[in-house]
Amino acid sequence: MDAVHTPIFSGIHDRRIDLSRTELLAALFEETDGVVQPIMKAIGVNFSQVSGMLAAELQRFPQTHGGSPPQPNTDLRKILETSAHEAQAMKDDFVSRE
Repeated sequence: MDAVHTPIFSGIHDRRIDLSRTELLAALFEETDGVVQPIMKAIGVNFSQVSGMLAAELQRFPQTHGGSPPQPNTDLRKILETSAHEAQAMKDDFVSRE
């Protein structure tokens, strides 16, 4: 899923220690061809404001030099596991962005 790959590559580029739900949310907000932007705009979310807030928050995260690529932290891992269980319960072959 691009929404998971994007924060992983971004985390590597930005030398993050781990990946959180904030990176996932930022990746979902960046996708122009997904369902997140239209849904958020439909409910009145100020997209540029939220994107700016996410970018500012990501800049505060700790960084490292060298070492292993970042891995999902506990919160993000729980989100991904819950998503996988929901997809399985719905008899889906994969986890979608919705």
